[in-house]
Formats: sequence, C-alpha cells, structure tokens
Amino acid sequence: SGSTWLGLKSIFIMESMLQGLAGGVLAAISLFIMERAALDKLNILWSGKWQPMTVVTALIIIISGVLLGFISALMFRIKNYTEK
Repeated sequence: SGSTWLGLKSIFIMESMLQGLAGGVLAAISLFIMERAALDKLNILWSGKWQPMTVVTALIIIISGVLLGFISALMFRIKNYTEK
C-alpha cells in the first residue's frame, strides 16, 4: 500500500507551482513598489518610451513563476526524491 507514483509526482508538482506562484507575486509587488517609488519619490524623468507596469505585466510575471515551478519539478525535484 502507500502512495501511487502519480500521487507522489502530483504532490511535488503542486508544491513547486505554489512556490513559483509565491515568487511571482512577490516579484510583481516588488516591481510595482519600486516603480512607484522611482516615479514619486525620486522624481525620475522617464523618456517617452517608458511603459508603466500594468495588470497584464503582473500576470505575465506571476504565470512565468508558476510555469518555472512546474518545469523545475519535472526536471529536478521529482528525480531527486523518487528514484529507486
């Protein structure tokens, strides 16, 4: 008895994806705060090419974190803990 191979893999994948989600959210929040500080407190004059951070940009950062967590689980974590 015990966990199935698929059950064990899914635990590692979900954990890595949640870690990627947390990292993506922290990165998006940090970038947003730094951008606001640069614009408000430092009075930095940006060139006309500057694009402010949008919700779409934040979602791309967060989704990238989740995808990197998924890929890392498949490539490294599962192999390290499930090889016989």
